[in-house]
Amino acid sequence: MLVKYGTISPSDLDLFMTTDSVDEAFEFLTTELEAKALSHPGVGL
Repeated sequence: MLVKYGTISPSDLDLFMTTDSVDEAFEFLTTELEAKALSHPGVGL
């Protein structure tokens, strides 16, 4: 829907992660934060 109406580009869909598992969501978030934010304090994601 967001792509259809031009709110986001098709490549933005790669930024979403869908899960029904709290453990999987936690693992994804902590891994991404460690890789992209915590190793570079002050730098935005």
